[in-house]
Amino acid sequence: MLSALARNRRLKILAAGYSVVALFGLVAAVARWGFGTPVSGALAAGAVAAAPIVVALVGDRITGIKAFSVEVSIAQISVSLPKCA
Repeated sequence: MLSALARNRRLKILAAGYSVVALFGLVAAVARWGFGTPVSGALAAGAVAAAPIVVALVGDRITGIKAFSVEVSIAQISVSLPKCA
């Protein structure tokens, strides 16, 4: 049996996941049937709308990005700010 804390955490993860899917579907449907875009354009619009939420939910766990045989490790990037007097 799961503890109340574990159940609460799982319900939050479930709600966040379904909200991303719902936003993707809503934007894709509006783009497809509301504006008459092709299916690929509607899917792209849904992905663009849902991507910031996905990054906000799992952004702290992303350590790198790999695309087209080029990998950028985010864990190694740091910014040093000059100290103000």
